[in-house]
Amino acid sequence: MSTLKSLTKIFCQNFDENQDIVPLLEEIKETVFRLNSEEETKVWLNKHQSLLTEQQKIEPDNTKIDMVLYFLEIHYGNFLNDDLPNSKHGIVQLQNLQNQKYCTHIKQIFPEEFYNNIKHLLFDYQYYTIYQVKYLRQFWRDFSSDYQQPLTSNDQQDFENYLISQNFNTPQFFKYTINQIIDSCQQHDDPSIQKHILQGFLCEYNKIPTKIGGSYRKDYGNIKSLIIDWLQIEIRTRTKKQQEFNPNQQQILSKNQNKIEIKFTVAQLACIFKLLYSKNLINNKSQTEILEIISKIFKTPKAENISFESLQNKYYNIEDATKESVKELLTSLVKANV
Repeated sequence: MSTLKSLTKIFCQNFDENQDIVPLLEEIKETVFRLNSEEETKVWLNKHQSLLTEQQKIEPDNTKIDMVLYFLEIHYGNFLNDDLPNSKHGIVQLQNLQNQKYCTHIKQIFPEEFYNNIKHLLFDYQYYTIYQVKYLRQFWRDFSSDYQQPLTSNDQQDFENYLISQNFNTPQFFKYTINQIIDSCQQHDDPSIQKHILQGFLCEYNKIPTKIGGSYRKDYGNIKSLIIDWLQIEIRTRTKKQQEFNPNQQQILSKNQNKIEIKFTVAQLACIFKLLYSKNLINNKSQTEILEIISKIFKTPKAENISFESLQNKYYNIEDATKESVKELLTSLVKANV
């Protein structure tokens, strides 16, 4: 009896669900072993995979069909059509105790809006292709290695950047990310300030390392490239709007407004705030926004008006000499019990 005829037994309404399918699985192994080439093997397996998948749509509760599909995924995964749905059993196996622990923790510590845009990652979705399950398996393997300590609510931005580095490229996550940037820009009317904010985000995203490997979606672009392309377009748009902007149309800070004068250099000031931000002692999400505020309310003995561009450059490119001087300054403050 051919393997195809054996498979059709699974689809018969009178098929005994308790019947052992091991003989059928052994027959599949023997048939594949007798095939003459990889191409022939791929064609044969794809044909039977498609047959099983179509029948599973008709009989979604037929566990025998699902177990045969799972068998094919385990033993012949590289030959299958990875655009077709993964077996339910294969997804359950991926949702092991450790991965579920990670997912539950992420749901608990991060806002619902963020969770709703990454739920594909957290197994909170009914349909996964074989390709996507391969991605998820590798993602959680990498995550368990890269994050030795549990995430906290203060780690959301770091985790978002990690998703970008891992090319978690769903349209939902892309839209969520750019909406966060848009919200930061909309707090200011001045296109030049919006441009600075966008440039700050561009600098931050350019520093995110790119994963070598697959993406979550084969049919969607690289998430980091999509964000950077969008930012560059928005920056060009703000540059054009700068020429049309009339600052008299809004309330602006007076040139004579009192500022806080500190005895730091601009480089030291940038280093101190970078340290505060990296230790989650500043809650503002946008680092560009922080730099905008610093440039407006502080002055130094040598700089009555701190240039945003200068501050931004020193913030993202801290020299070793600056780090040492700030370290000495902070150490002296601690020793002085200040």
